Amino acid sequence: MADASLHLTWGTPVVGRETQGLMVFQEALAFWGKHKEAGNIESLRVGLAREGAFTQVSGYMLVEGSAAKLSTITDSDDYKRLIVKAMHIVENIHITACEADTAVPLAVERLISVRKTLGIG
Repeated sequence: MADASLHLTWGTPVVGRETQGLMVFQEALAFWGKHKEAGNIESLRVGLAREGAFTQVSGYMLVEGSAAKLSTITDSDDYKRLIVKAMHIVENIHITACEADTAVPLAVERLISVRKTLGIG
């Protein structure tokens, strides 16, 4: 079961690079699809905004899996190159690494322990 996730969001494409943006988006879908087929990730969820502040968040990808496997993927040159491409194509790209699912109880225990150590009620 997953103990980690990556939450990727992006805003609108850089003006004049809209078509390239779609190509990089398709490349990202293929990249994560390959990792799903290989069993390196457990799930990939993708959403495209239909309402909201599009310049800030036009879509998202939620990638779930083991922390070890996600770390191996994000340390790879292929992943780093894909992110660099995205940085040149869309505004407001954000990537958040999360503890998820089975790791959440331990993360909460850690927070409680640290708060007690710091004397924060």
